[in-house]
Amino acid sequence: MSATGLLRSIGLIGGAKGFNILMGLIRVKIVAVMLGPSGVGTLGIYANIVETGAELAGVGIGQSGMRELAAARDDARRMARLRRALAIASLVQGAAGMALIWLFRGELSQLIFGNDSHAFETGLLGLGVLAAVLTAAQTALLRAMQRIGDVVRVAIFGSTAGTAMGLGAIWIWGASGLVALPLAAPAATALAAFLYARRAPAPAAIDGALQLWGHWNRFLRLGAAFMGGALLATATLLAIRTLLTRSFGIEGAGMFQAAWALTQHQVAFLISAMGADYFPKLSSIIKDKPASIRLANDQTALALSLAGPVVMGVIGLAPWLVSLLYSPRFAPAIEILQWQALGNLLLLTAWPLGFIMVARKRGRLFFATHLVFNGSFLAIMLGVIALFGLAGAGIAFPAAQLVHVVFTRWQVGRIHGFSWEPDAVRLLLLNGALGAGTLAAAHLSPSAGAIAGLSAACVATVAGMRTIGRRIGPQGRLGGRVHRLFVRIGWPIAPT
Repeated sequence: MSATGLLRSIGLIGGAKGFNILMGLIRVKIVAVMLGPSGVGTLGIYANIVETGAELAGVGIGQSGMRELAAARDDARRMARLRRALAIASLVQGAAGMALIWLFRGELSQLIFGNDSHAFETGLLGLGVLAAVLTAAQTALLRAMQRIGDVVRVAIFGSTAGTAMGLGAIWIWGASGLVALPLAAPAATALAAFLYARRAPAPAAIDGALQLWGHWNRFLRLGAAFMGGALLATATLLAIRTLLTRSFGIEGAGMFQAAWALTQHQVAFLISAMGADYFPKLSSIIKDKPASIRLANDQTALALSLAGPVVMGVIGLAPWLVSLLYSPRFAPAIEILQWQALGNLLLLTAWPLGFIMVARKRGRLFFATHLVFNGSFLAIMLGVIALFGLAGAGIAFPAAQLVHVVFTRWQVGRIHGFSWEPDAVRLLLLNGALGAGTLAAAHLSPSAGAIAGLSAACVATVAGMRTIGRRIGPQGRLGGRVHRLFVRIGWPIAPT
């Protein structure tokens, strides 16, 4: 595999993602200290409303717009018209989403919070929906023109400025200013995206409503496939937070939100970075089944190699991480985080397989995998929280991911003849056993969990390095260094 290229992508894109994650942790940490678990829970619900509204109103306009613009890069006139159509579509769709949220603010507050005390704040979140849809359209243009540096700058400015403005509002108005946090970041990002997109060729006039609808219709048809999976995930999380709020109060939802944020941060940068390198390569060779299957196995092995040590460390050090990043009041989030971290190993196993479906243009099947996972997540959540209380919010995630992996592996094997190679299987089983052992030790005592977690992380690091070295061979700078290291310690890596 091109492990060197994949790792380079992780460095470039993951750096920006890591910065945004850091800003997110700072936001949540300050909210946790100032407003406690109820503030974190409310913030998570507000953010979920904006995300869900943006997915519905945007209809995948960022992804579909990027694809259409990229295809027209060599046709300046067509690209200018597409840019105009994209701007109009995003403005109309975003404004429609904003208006609907304002009109139904009371009903949404009653549905989510169980009362209408948050109706005004819920209505204001429509502004965040408008900003998010406009941002998606503007960054689609930057991505289509391969101006990745500008995309990174937009993300960093939006995150930094949004954090400063949102936290400033909380400092001044307390809990009443909490709604500013999920509004400030989309607004700042939209402004930065607009300013950077102005450097692109000017948009051209559209020749009548028929031509506008032709472009707009393509955006909608292409975007619907992208929207489905993301919308399912966002809506499922909103349903889960609503369930937890009604079962354990807003503080219970806050515990879940605290753990979920850390769970997503563990792998978000990895998925974002590798998606920029793996998926294009997979799409270009998808008709060559042996090569594409090999690439998917390489991707799985690399993902588990990099994430394994992180997962072990998170499980073992969860009590200190939660206390450091939130506060000691968030102790119930520790067990949720530990279970969810274990589920990330299964998530990273299923993720490369799902893109085989997309590369083969099996959009409905790809959507079905999302439906299976999210349906399982919600159904299992209903059962386990009744049995195990709030800790069940953590147990449900690896259980649903196991269903997801089994279903995805079955379907990809059926349509593409995929099977896992020994390296990927060994790494999954080893990391799974190490994670389960660390989790068991953590239930004995925090100290036992920390010792087990750090020991397991060391084992996972060595296993991951050997797997990467075996798959890339001794050629090149990275491969040569890995192989020489193990030769020096008397444990040479055998070729795959």
